[in-house]
Amino acid sequence: MPKEKKSFGEFLVRSGVITADQLTKALQEQRRTGERLERTLVRLKYADETRVFQCLAEHSDLPFVDLDTYLIDEKVVHLIPEDLARRHRLIPLFKIGATLTVAISDPLNIHALDEIKSKTKTDVEIAISTDEKIKRALDQHYGFSVATLQKSLEQYARRTGEEPSPEATEYRKTYELVAKEFLPGQIEEAPAAQLFDIIMTQAIRDRASDIHFEPDEKGLRIRFRIDGFLYEFLTLPKAIHASLASRIKVLAEMDIAETRLPQDGNFNVKLESRGFEIRVSTFPTIYGENVVLRLLDQTSPLIKLEDLGFAEEMLLRFKQLLRRPNGIILVTGPTGSGKTTTLYASLNLINSTDKNIITIEDPVEYRLSLIRQTQVNLKAGITFAKGLRSILRQDPDVIMVGEIRDLETSEVAIQAALTGHLVLSTLHTNDAAEAITR
Repeated sequence: MPKEKKSFGEFLVRSGVITADQLTKALQEQRRTGERLERTLVRLKYADETRVFQCLAEHSDLPFVDLDTYLIDEKVVHLIPEDLARRHRLIPLFKIGATLTVAISDPLNIHALDEIKSKTKTDVEIAISTDEKIKRALDQHYGFSVATLQKSLEQYARRTGEEPSPEATEYRKTYELVAKEFLPGQIEEAPAAQLFDIIMTQAIRDRASDIHFEPDEKGLRIRFRIDGFLYEFLTLPKAIHASLASRIKVLAEMDIAETRLPQDGNFNVKLESRGFEIRVSTFPTIYGENVVLRLLDQTSPLIKLEDLGFAEEMLLRFKQLLRRPNGIILVTGPTGSGKTTTLYASLNLINSTDKNIITIEDPVEYRLSLIRQTQVNLKAGITFAKGLRSILRQDPDVIMVGEIRDLETSEVAIQAALTGHLVLSTLHTNDAAEAITR
């Protein structure tokens, strides 16, 4: 009988890349976060990223390609739309006949391969590369010139006497400026505004749901939340923090002089030919104000349930549940995992003129036709529980509650489900099983 193939984790231990103890700890962390094992190992600094992905290629019987030295065929790069390439972390390498070869970090991403086949009408073969190497290659082949960003960073160094961090210098070499519409003189006059536009545009290109501006004793760390996980994007000199925070506060019409109390605000912006509503939250820390931006795309069409990665059987069962006249459906998951997106896709499926659908949200992220939407307003005394009680007097068929956060809201939601209403809501848990104990 042929030998049973070892798991990837066991393969790494046998190859001497990690220890058995490190594998045990990494698997525990992976179960907690839901991310892939190779990314967990790299994030925990248990192993070098290139070595881990080389082993992944060997374990999968696939070739590994070092994109830092590989000469990509420019003619095939744009066969795949940029948003698809960034979403699935892949890049085309070459095309021979009717077969397109791409580098990807996740060889088990069947959805990516199916989407590529559909877009390019070709057969697809894959090679393995690392997340970081693919990201650099994407920025190199889909981007613009880095000259303006380099100039901006150097001007900051001259003004503040502070050199750009190694991360910023590396970024300058590989990332490319996209906000071409600014006049050259504007960079000297307002480098914070220029850098903010660069950061915003790159976040949109990377499909980030949130941007974190995090000051510490060494600098200003900027991170993007993508598909539920935070990824470090760039570290800038700490001297830029106050200017960037002020720039954001001005746009959000917040008090720029107030740095001791948390503040909330919002503004609208148009980038990459798309309109976004940006929700801003500031929070004072010992190193300065932490600023978090939530990016809400107002122009993209609502995602359909079919695009959320459901298995065919599970999708059918979920649709059947949504068409029931009463009951409660809870969507669970950590921050940024797509709970709200799933709710909106569900409402989009059942939305019709013969149903009265009402929502209570915090905040309303997307506006839907035919649906009555309201949002929590603590100053006016509108909480989830109070809003839900009022909704019940509006003769609803379907109720969407943005999140069940407390006992009162859960009691009212369950009562609504038991009295002939379909209730959709979310719980902030890591998985569905935890919803029971919660």
